[in-house]
Amino acid sequence: VCGGPCAADADADGVCDDVDACVGALDACGVCNGPGPNVQVIDQIIFVTDSAYIPQIDFWYVFTFAVDTLYTFVCPDLGCLDPAATNFDPAADVDDGSCLYGPAACGGLSTVTFDGHTYALVGIGSQCWFKENLRSDTYRNGDPVPGGLSDAEWTSTTAGAQAVYNEDPANLAVYGRLYNWYAVNDARGLCPTGWHVPTDGEWTELETVLGGAPVAGAALKSSSSDMPPWDGTNMSGFSGLPSGGRRFQSGDCYHLGSDGYWWSTSTDGFHGVLLNLYHGQSAVGQYISFPNGGFSIRCLRDSGMYCFDPDSDSVCAENEISGCTDSNAMNFNPTATEDDGSCELPGPAQCGGASTVTFDGHTYALVGIGSQCWFKENLRSDSYRNGDPIPGNLTNSQWTSMGSGAQAVYSNAPSNLSTYGRLYNWYAVNDARGLCPTGWHVPTDGEWMELEMELGMTAGQANATGWRGTDQGAQMKASFSDSPFWNGTNSSGFSALPGGFCYDVDGSFYYLGSVGYWWSSTPFGSSIWSRDLGSGSSDVGRGTDDVLDGFSVRCLKD
Repeated sequence: VCGGPCAADADADGVCDDVDACVGALDACGVCNGPGPNVQVIDQIIFVTDSAYIPQIDFWYVFTFAVDTLYTFVCPDLGCLDPAATNFDPAADVDDGSCLYGPAACGGLSTVTFDGHTYALVGIGSQCWFKENLRSDTYRNGDPVPGGLSDAEWTSTTAGAQAVYNEDPANLAVYGRLYNWYAVNDARGLCPTGWHVPTDGEWTELETVLGGAPVAGAALKSSSSDMPPWDGTNMSGFSGLPSGGRRFQSGDCYHLGSDGYWWSTSTDGFHGVLLNLYHGQSAVGQYISFPNGGFSIRCLRDSGMYCFDPDSDSVCAENEISGCTDSNAMNFNPTATEDDGSCELPGPAQCGGASTVTFDGHTYALVGIGSQCWFKENLRSDSYRNGDPIPGNLTNSQWTSMGSGAQAVYSNAPSNLSTYGRLYNWYAVNDARGLCPTGWHVPTDGEWMELEMELGMTAGQANATGWRGTDQGAQMKASFSDSPFWNGTNSSGFSALPGGFCYDVDGSFYYLGSVGYWWSSTPFGSSIWSRDLGSGSSDVGRGTDDVLDGFSVRCLKD
């Protein structure tokens, strides 16, 4: 109340507590109710000199020792004390919890604050993205983006506009704002300086890093364990949500909680081009809309803005080439500028110190997991251990009628052989001539369980059928940083890839790039135990399959 009494003035400084910046007193360091200068600095060390006579050598030994230390106390210099952080402050003496460990693609930053809101950042490939939808109601220069439009005003405007879904503040906090394409195309800019609304080509680049449009949607959508949740895996960290849209022809809002739509700056004639994510689908969709459609915005960092060089080797983080930099290692990469910890010096102890095995003209890298030693890639041999050929290049009808060993390359494409290896029917797995080299074998169902339990699966889960465990599949799948890549973490080094399979019913190929299947050597009645890993799951599938199915093979050391 103007001129009225304070409801409370605890420190009796004449400033009402509800507007007092400090209820109490500022200390000498300017901290409200702070302890004052409290960082010790050595001001003086006082020494005393003494001596002792050593008669055996007729010598006086003179020595000096400290008897006191005088200190002064100074105000703390707050900052980040961790040298590994991107904002390390060598002058600071008290850590203020501000250390940043953001992705290299974001110049080491983990957040950006714009128009009063702080956005977390995520690096995907060489790109740096906002982790949530834009919620600003102003352009970059501070001019307002008109909002609160009626349906009729929304459909008829030819200038930039923004809306909150059904004008519900709860939707703003979760899903951000919806913008028409006039706002996207405004020269004043929707994103902060150094950031922009992505082009359709930049969206495509993002999809490619995540395995392509058929599977990238799941990696872009928030998972059930995120808050807020959606039905994706969020393996990318993009954290997409079903924010819906606003119709260009009627002005009403639609599909909140079901679908998400994001503008690009690209056009198709009179239409703007969108990226779509749909509930229940793993694919990414492309859509077009008239300019009066209202959709979400994600800001993308301008390329070449920064050179983040955390190891001070004069190579920008985004230009580093990862690999083994030790010239003594078997896998030394002379072009690598950054060691990725992959140097094989020597191989795993489980593998007898060997890092590779050469068989049938190809060298396989090895990985030790628990007490087991595995091939790090799928078998690609077209002959048995004794050199006898395994029939291949079969027609569909030949494959489905085989009563002996057979092998195939997915779609008979050489590039699939080099990436995913060959697919074998179980007659080849069970042939006494052996698929794997001497000292190696196709694992039993129990040996697959041993691997899974080493990665954290319980015995009860391992013995179950269907999809089991928690994140064991993610640990086994290749990661986004591997080459070739998949959407796992590959913390085990197993480097599984989605090689698909050849179907026993029609001899056709299915699910390349989506699912991987591996044989065991253990029958179950007339079927065989197998394992499968999928793009949309982090667990491991265990089931039984027909002997004429064509699956991948991993060799395990005897």
